[in-house]
Amino acid sequence: MNHPDATAAFEAALAAYGESAWQRARALAQEALRLDPQHPGALFLVGALELDAGEAAAALQNLSRAASLAPGHPGIRRSLAQTYAALSDWVPAADAYREALKLSPPDAGLWAEFGLTLHELGDFDAALAAFQESLRLDPSKPDIYSNLAVTLNRKHDFEGAIAAYERALSLDPRNIPALANLAMLYEQMNELDKAEETAARGLTLDPDHDILHLVAARCERRHGDLRQAVSRLKRTLDNPRTEKRARRGLHFELGRDHDLLGEIDDAYGHFLAGNRIADEIWPDMAEAGARFAEQLDADLAELDADTLRALADADTEPQERSPVFLVSFPRSGTTLMDTILGAHPDVAVMEEEPPLYIVQERVQGRHGAGPRALLKLSETDLAELRALYWAEAARYLGEDLGSARVIVDKNPFHSAHAALIHRLFPDTRFVFAERHPCAVILSCFMQPFGRNPALANFTSLMGGAELYRRVMTLWLRYRVALPLQVHELRYESLVDDKEAELRRTLEYLGLAWDPTLIDHVAHARKRGRIYTPSYHQVSRPIYRESLDRWRNYQRYFGEASVVLRPFLDEFGYKP
Repeated sequence: MNHPDATAAFEAALAAYGESAWQRARALAQEALRLDPQHPGALFLVGALELDAGEAAAALQNLSRAASLAPGHPGIRRSLAQTYAALSDWVPAADAYREALKLSPPDAGLWAEFGLTLHELGDFDAALAAFQESLRLDPSKPDIYSNLAVTLNRKHDFEGAIAAYERALSLDPRNIPALANLAMLYEQMNELDKAEETAARGLTLDPDHDILHLVAARCERRHGDLRQAVSRLKRTLDNPRTEKRARRGLHFELGRDHDLLGEIDDAYGHFLAGNRIADEIWPDMAEAGARFAEQLDADLAELDADTLRALADADTEPQERSPVFLVSFPRSGTTLMDTILGAHPDVAVMEEEPPLYIVQERVQGRHGAGPRALLKLSETDLAELRALYWAEAARYLGEDLGSARVIVDKNPFHSAHAALIHRLFPDTRFVFAERHPCAVILSCFMQPFGRNPALANFTSLMGGAELYRRVMTLWLRYRVALPLQVHELRYESLVDDKEAELRRTLEYLGLAWDPTLIDHVAHARKRGRIYTPSYHQVSRPIYRESLDRWRNYQRYFGEASVVLRPFLDEFGYKP
């Protein structure tokens, strides 16, 4: 039973809250808790006020206690879910939203928040359903259409995403975030006229908007107006309104422009600044990147001669159908190659989608991480894991899964998981993309990658080189010890003689020559958005200027050159 003085303090706190007297409400609620530490209403109010003040960690403690004391209260569950989301702890956030939805009457806003959480978890089908339910309950909210568009975009439904943005804008023609996102999508889809038109439309409403200027500058760069683009970007950087996340993108874009102008020191300075901002806005990613690297080190430590021999000798039934794995390391030409192969009528490509990672998580949940865990897999386990892989692949490929003769699973980092792939599909074929290691690491440093533990290592040349060392060492050990079928595709040779390299690759894959592959630019444009930083490069003819770009930056490599040198020898490149 609540202490009577605590009840009075809590009621006074509610009254202060109703008058928007936040500090007084918080002080009175804390007084109620002093008198009755188990008062669920006071815990709820203090936690909600802490969340509003940006004190999510403190809010979590109070709201968790409130939820345990009043498990049937929908508002507490919703605030708890919002707190987990504020902490980017998405699994418990989703669980709390599910409880809140069970306890609450139909609520469009609650469904929309749930959809955002599901999107962060990568469950795009469920996120789409949540947004659609939100709009069924209340079709008048432009922001929900914008959120729906983001998820449709991620599901590769580009026309649906555009329609959702347009619906948001029909409800609110001055919706600048929707205009900025739509302009960005058009540019990433290589529809530059529409991107420019949409950016201009937004800039008439908000002449200082940082993302709209970034899109406009990208279009100017792609039209060859480099000086105009640089001028626009510098003005936007100098504007105190420009947010830190936007500054990151502006620095990377300026770096690209200065590089094209041959102004190497300026270019390097902007790439460095962009990467430093990435470290600042995502401080948790540095730790996550370190954990990713440590797991690779742990895998390497397990690869003694006995383990490699056991993996090579492990009995696995040949499969009627196996995907082709296009692997290497980011920025080695895998996106160019999957774009070209995807133009073949008998090929369907998965571009860095999660089926293999989902299989890997299932293995780790049962047997632990590392190569030795793969030796514990029974034939029943393997059959179940293959079924899981194909079920996940079907979510991304749809009808193409059944109609295509060759399925290409393109992910550069899958080279570090060659042993798992071999256990699942012992007769699979690998296409390994080779490129000069220094060119690879420089290109990784030059890209504005998103939040990702592996890619967090690319904010310095040394970090990228160390990750390259780990991944390539794993690949080479597997390559030597396991009976893998591997076709080596050299990026530089593809640039020098595209048709010859493609004919060799198609012969390896058992595919007939198709002359449409020569015009990969047309396929890239028809394909829509490409989900890697290469989207603007693969939509133009193969170009030579990137081959030796790294030499312009050689003085910045320092010890990274020492780390990479053994792989120059291994792959036959000159220093």
